[in-house]
Amino acid sequence: MSRDPERQPEQLREFNFTVKGDEPLSSKPASVRLYQSDDDELRPLGKQMAQFICDAVREKLDRLREGHAARKR
Repeated sequence: MSRDPERQPEQLREFNFTVKGDEPLSSKPASVRLYQSDDDELRPLGKQMAQFICDAVREKLDRLREGHAARKR
């Protein structure tokens, strides 16, 4: 399915989701199991939970990249 709104059926255009920076979401969602204590803290966030998890993953990936770049030097 094309992400170009002009090439999609009108009824599907509302389902094009993006995140901060207008970056498209992956078409293959990841599923992870959380520790119960983490889940208990995240559930009250409601709809903000997904953004919190995306931000946490991105932060961890940035740290990994920084550490990998430092080892290359």
